[in-house]
Amino acid sequence: LAAVVALAACSNEEVIVADKGAAIGFDTFVENSTRINDPSLTTETMKTAGFGVYGFVTNEVDGNDVTAPLFTNEHISWNGTTWTYGTKQYWMDGATYDFAAIAPYDENNAKYTVTEANRDGVTLRFTNDGVTDLLYAQNNAAPHETVGFTFKHLLSKVKFTFTNNYDATNTVIAVKNIVIDDAYAEGVANLGRDANGVTADWTVEAADATLVLEFGNANPAAGYIAYDASQESDNALLLIPTASTETTSTYNVTFTIDLLYQNGVNGAGDPVYVKVQEYTHTVALTHDFDFGKSYNVATAINHTNIVPDDPNDPNDDNEQKSIEFTVDEIIGWVDGGNAGVVFPENN
Repeated sequence: LAAVVALAACSNEEVIVADKGAAIGFDTFVENSTRINDPSLTTETMKTAGFGVYGFVTNEVDGNDVTAPLFTNEHISWNGTTWTYGTKQYWMDGATYDFAAIAPYDENNAKYTVTEANRDGVTLRFTNDGVTDLLYAQNNAAPHETVGFTFKHLLSKVKFTFTNNYDATNTVIAVKNIVIDDAYAEGVANLGRDANGVTADWTVEAADATLVLEFGNANPAAGYIAYDASQESDNALLLIPTASTETTSTYNVTFTIDLLYQNGVNGAGDPVYVKVQEYTHTVALTHDFDFGKSYNVATAINHTNIVPDDPNDPNDDNEQKSIEFTVDEIIGWVDGGNAGVVFPENN
């Protein structure tokens, strides 16, 4: 498992003092890299649904600090030019502000439900489907400045890559139906911020490990992976990360490998392959998955692992044995007797 560098998030914390009357505005940025069939939200795609803001203002009143909610899941939407929202709120003199943002905006709690929000952060329950990204940002902003959010992904992104190291002559493989069948369908995240940026403490329950994630196949357009070539799965999908109270997270992964032999060429001169064997694998994927990180589960297929392990025979390594040849014997000539052929005399 190779972890891609996590996306960065940053925030500044300060006590703010400014003239009253200025409207509070918002801006956003998502650090992200994308690929085909990648469900990750980007700064551009976030504009479709927008994001929700929670905000709190703290000010000294009669010698005591008083904190009041300023925004509660306020829908921040893109109007084609800038981020905007409904009834404007305004900066106040001498006050301290704390903001948190969740993307995408979810008005009806279809994907997540915020159970608690305060100056320190947000707690939410999230329902995962593998393709809905979930992002979070926190910031304190000075009056007269737009509140800028740098969002961080709260889930783990996973893809599979298969390499064909099966070196038999005129043989290729096809990888199909890559599935994780016990991902977490729900989880609770306690979201906050520390000196390094966004923090996310996920809690999951074993009973919620029911989500089936279908990564598709790992074959190029030709339909097979040529020798010494690699191919990613059709889809990258999203996991609720391992809970911080657990040491590892183990998932059940299944996939099928077809072994194909060349059987001539087509009219264009390209090789034609026929399937001669099919192997279905069920393996345990064990790893500490962390939020905001993208993982590539990379596997090289060769003659030592193309055949699944036999659970009933722990001593069987299932390694394919190469076809070898030897000369056992050369049978000598047998006397066939006189052929009875008489050649004519020379004239």
